[in-house]
Amino acid sequence: MGCRLDPSYTSAIRVFRESENESRVNYSYPDLAKMIDHSLLVPTMTIRELEQGIDLAIAYDVASVCIMPYYLKRCSETLLGKAGWNSMSW
Repeated sequence: MGCRLDPSYTSAIRVFRESENESRVNYSYPDLAKMIDHSLLVPTMTIRELEQGIDLAIAYDVASVCIMPYYLKRCSETLLGKAGWNSMSW
């Protein structure tokens, strides 16, 4: 005695998989990067590490950079000096 699936069941699975594939969205790398918040929230982070994190965020063109409040002035100075970053949202 073998295990056999009802043909209507396997047909339903095939239709579901085909419709599932059709509804998938193919995001490009830049599209995905714009959905990422780069977190720099380590309380012991040094200024150098903060600047490296900002450079990384710029290189990957992410949506935002999350920082500790006491780094706000330094981060804004660093970002405003970089190409492509001409505004800050508070």
